[in-house]
Amino acid sequence: IINLSLFRNVIYRNSNIALLFFGAAFLSLIIFIPFFLMNVQELSATKAGITLIPLSLGVVVGSIVSGHLVSYYGHYKLWMISGAILFIIGVIFLSQMTAETKYLHIILYMILCGFGAGPSMPLYTLAIQNAVSIKEIGQATSASQFSRSIGGTLGTAFMGSILALTLL
Repeated sequence: IINLSLFRNVIYRNSNIALLFFGAAFLSLIIFIPFFLMNVQELSATKAGITLIPLSLGVVVGSIVSGHLVSYYGHYKLWMISGAILFIIGVIFLSQMTAETKYLHIILYMILCGFGAGPSMPLYTLAIQNAVSIKEIGQATSASQFSRSIGGTLGTAFMGSILALTLL
């Protein structure tokens, strides 16, 4: 189903690995941040769900801005790596939250994650498409989406396991 010779391509291989981790972290944020807010900070489900809006807006704005920057400059590596760094910084901040963390700080961390994920995830797909031959673009693109999905599945399973173990 997937031509395994694609994995000889360094850009394809590294981009799929990065997308696996992005998928794991991104889906874990979407699932566990509202859970944290409801159970630790005792917010309503509505307010916890509203916390995901800044993440979504950050993804949209980051994606649009990076798309324009890539179109203007013609290079994507700087924007892709910058987005990944922003995303990692946001996730690190979110991982340090306690019951005393202010709601506004959580919103800012979510925006930071969105600004990081917005450029990175689509630009990794672009990098993959540029790295393979024309006849392999469809296969490579679908494999990148598959890597992101598998990462999301593994990430939520892993984070759910950590949560379950800490509740014992």
